[in-house]
Amino acid sequence: MDFGKGVFAVLALMLLVSVPGVMADETGDAGDSGEITAADEAETATMTNALGAQVRLLQLEKALAKSVITGEIVVEAIVKNHPEEDVSELNSILDEMELLVEEVQGMSAEGDAGELAQQYVDIKSAARGLAKEFREAVKGILTTEDRREIVEAGKETGKELLEELGEAIRNAKREMNAYHVENVLAAMGTENPELIEQIANGKAELARVRENVRSAFGSLDSGEKTAALAKIREMKAKRNVSRKAALDKARERFTERKEVRNANIEQNREQRRTETAAPMAAQERLRRLEANNESFGDRGQALQAIVEDARPGATASSATSGRRQGA
Repeated sequence: MDFGKGVFAVLALMLLVSVPGVMADETGDAGDSGEITAADEAETATMTNALGAQVRLLQLEKALAKSVITGEIVVEAIVKNHPEEDVSELNSILDEMELLVEEVQGMSAEGDAGELAQQYVDIKSAARGLAKEFREAVKGILTTEDRREIVEAGKETGKELLEELGEAIRNAKREMNAYHVENVLAAMGTENPELIEQIANGKAELARVRENVRSAFGSLDSGEKTAALAKIREMKAKRNVSRKAALDKARERFTERKEVRNANIEQNREQRRTETAAPMAAQERLRRLEANNESFGDRGQALQAIVEDARPGATASSATSGRRQGA
């Protein structure tokens, strides 16, 4: 066996732990093809363990919150600069987007991977449809000056909330990366608590991580290398099986689920049309988003709970021992 290639196989596995974000506007700019997109499929692939799911849920929450905040800025600009325009339908769309944020907040990263993937793609699909409808509704209203005003307002509005969610995402990514690297080292029969702690704290450079894994692999004898690579391949195979199962679950009756969800959304909006709503105060939606976020308490503590569940025997003061082996 070419153990040199074995080293690169280990490093390649490590590189797979990087998690691109749910693109800032993927809830709006990806179009609404009526199908699960390639981006959806790639994103659900990381949701087969609780840490990966936590990253994705936080990313989706942030993307949805940003869409709601931007939408509110747009509506406020229209009310201010074009008072003759009826914004009731725009507000109705944003109401539904807010409900999607709350739905994501209510999802547990430690739930069934297939059900999480299913709900995740359903929410993204609904958000894409709502965002597309919102864009089309404002297209003929906003002027160039309106758009400049909206861009300027967007630089500060909701900044603290989005930064807090961004920090939670970074912390979850670091913990997930530490989880995967620790599993790779465990497959070699070794551990490096200091390195794992530094990865989790965002203090380990990728080059150093690579070198530590390369060094650990290089210290093994021929038989140990063979055994380590077998374990890594088994880990990767199990992860791929889990990913396929989650994606299959997400695809299952997707069109039917989408039709039901869209019908419920339209029913909610039709009900609102029959109600007389009081004028909404400026930035009221942002305040609700912030209040809901506050109700979750310390997101760092929530992440720590997931980490400890993933690592039998871990304590709050020792974040480095034995993460659960697997995907």
